[in-house]
Amino acid sequence: MARSKSKNAASSSKALPTLNEVKAATAIPTPPPPLAKGASSIYEVVDLPGRGKGMIATRDIKASFAFACCAACKTEFEENPIQTRKFLKDKMSNLTADQRAEYMSLWYEPATPTQDVLRAILMANSYSTHDSLAVFPNAARMNHGCAGASNVAYSWRKGEGRFYLHALRGVKQGEELLSAYLDPKMSRSERRKVLKEKYRFDCNCSSCSLPEALSLKSDRRLSNINGLFECLMGWNTNMLSGKQVVEIVNKIWELAEEENLSTQFGELAGLGAMVAAAHSE
Repeated sequence: MARSKSKNAASSSKALPTLNEVKAATAIPTPPPPLAKGASSIYEVVDLPGRGKGMIATRDIKASFAFACCAACKTEFEENPIQTRKFLKDKMSNLTADQRAEYMSLWYEPATPTQDVLRAILMANSYSTHDSLAVFPNAARMNHGCAGASNVAYSWRKGEGRFYLHALRGVKQGEELLSAYLDPKMSRSERRKVLKEKYRFDCNCSSCSLPEALSLKSDRRLSNINGLFECLMGWNTNMLSGKQVVEIVNKIWELAEEENLSTQFGELAGLGAMVAAAHSE
């Protein structure tokens, strides 16, 4: 995950990950293949008054449109604190002066000891690439928006070695691109608490700024979605019939549409397909 403060990964105070849990992209030893023609004209990183930096659409983007944001390679991340410092310092030496400056300009917890700044930047600005973490400097400037306020989702395409953004709805030229740093099914109070503790900002996105009555309705829908997901995940233990599963899937889909939780549709469709296959339906 800018700087309201921006970032979609762990906070710098998070416990050091194990070697098997995480790898980091802190260097690009060879230039990545070029992005598709015109890809760089889709967005730009700019200064936003009172918000630090952010990513702005430089053209209208249609819903469901996917575009490459960054490319990077990954390297192993040591778990021993002393080895970690040396490891990251060595990786920084492989970067160009511009790349080092770009990495060092990313946000990190201000109270971080000098010797741990490189790691703090990594942990505050990295994204998951399935079995690892990676830093994508442009994407790291993208600010947060809760469910209903975010307009892009992201994915890592391992085969291409690229980080993609996917428009969740139509985005107008000049509109800020926002992604959700947290589980979008959390209630407003839960979201704001975590964002304040981990990322040091008060969220005032359109979802968090809803009038109290509408926010309570939203929280009730989110609570219902969570409960239904839990029921669906335990379909085998709960001995749900194929018909009951379909009813649950349809209800979650209906509530998710009301909440603009389109990011949940993929998971929901996958669960539904898995259960249907188990029922031979």
